[in-house]
Order: sequence, then structure tokens, then C-alpha cells
Amino acid sequence: IYTSGSTGRPTKVVISHAALGHFLSGASQIYGMHSGDHMLQFAPLHFDASVEELYLPLLNGGTVVLRNEDMLSSPARFLKICQQWGITVLDLPTAYWHELAFALDGDTAVRAAWPEAIRLVIIGGEAALSERLQRWKRHIPTNVTLLNTYGPTETTVICTTAVLAGPHAVSVDEGVPIGTPLPGIQLRIVNEWDEPLPIGQIGQLCIQGPALSSGYF
Repeated sequence: IYTSGSTGRPTKVVISHAALGHFLSGASQIYGMHSGDHMLQFAPLHFDASVEELYLPLLNGGTVVLRNEDMLSSPARFLKICQQWGITVLDLPTAYWHELAFALDGDTAVRAAWPEAIRLVIIGGEAALSERLQRWKRHIPTNVTLLNTYGPTETTVICTTAVLAGPHAVSVDEGVPIGTPLPGIQLRIVNEWDEPLPIGQIGQLCIQGPALSSGYF
């Protein structure tokens, strides 16, 4: 998978089948994927999120539903088609979720189009705005789980999740949290010498576990 990282220049990240298998196993548990799920394939195939959208439902006996460009003409159109297709799990870029949350708060037609079958919405790719989260929570049923995910491509798609809305949601005041690690992943906050720091200290995030990439090509 190619990723730009912080440099803006393409970097070739090598992901092993073993790392992918570990990610899919952990994400299946956290997302509660099952044979009745219909997951929308939203991301382009050169983006690492497409791996999640394709393999997770199939490995759990569910259905992958391929999106089309017509869906993106408006938020109301997007939700209407999701309703027609019986989508239960949405995996959206945070930027698109920001647009959707804004539209839900300001357009009754968009709110009326909300698909009743959706049980889980997964977002990731950039920091989520707490202001958009408050808009979202004003209009989305409380049984719909909203998961914020975090992880560079080097950790195989994502490595942490936080429940922002729905059952078991965490309290969010200002900054939106990246959450806790997937099963088998360990997180450490370390100093410049890679030594663990005490709770409350600021440092670098160190990610460990079998879902890490094999390195750069």
C-alpha cells in the first residue's frame, strides 16, 4: 500500500498476510461483524480502508455492497440508496462524515432518509470534530454505534477504536479520543529514548503488535 505519511511523497508500505489476518480478526470482534451484515464498500481500492470494507464482511459470512458515483450527489441521495440496499455497516472517511453530520443537523430531508438498518458507522482518516459529533448525536438513534478509528497504514488499516455515540459511548468534552487498541495491539507513550512515560506525560505514541507492517519497500 502506498502512503504519503507526513512527507507528501509516496512511500511503499509492505503488509504481510499474517498482519492482515491479525487486523481482520481483531476488527471482526470489535465491530461485531456477522452474516447478516451488508457493508458498503466506499473507499477506492488503492486506499487501505478498502481492505477493511472488502474482507471483513466476507470473512464473517456477510455481504459487500459496491457503491456508485450517483450515491455521492447529495447526502440525502446517499442515505436513500443505503436504505434501498439494506446497508447495516458504513465505513466512511471522517471528511465525508463531517459533511453528513452537518447535513443531518440542517436538512429535514436528510434526517428523514436515515436508513433504519444501519447499526454501525466507522470513521477514520483524520481528526473528528467534536462540534460535528454533537450535531450527529442530536439526530441519530441511540442504538447506532459510531466508532472513531485511528492508525497509520504501517499498522494495517487501523489500530485503535473509540465509541463516540451509541451504546457504551465514551464521554467527549473537547478533543475526540482515538480510543483503545485492537486485541493483540499494545500502545505506549515514550520519550525520545523510547522509554515509557508516566500517565499524564506528553510523548510519542509507540505501537506494538503482530499487525505492524514488515517495513518499507
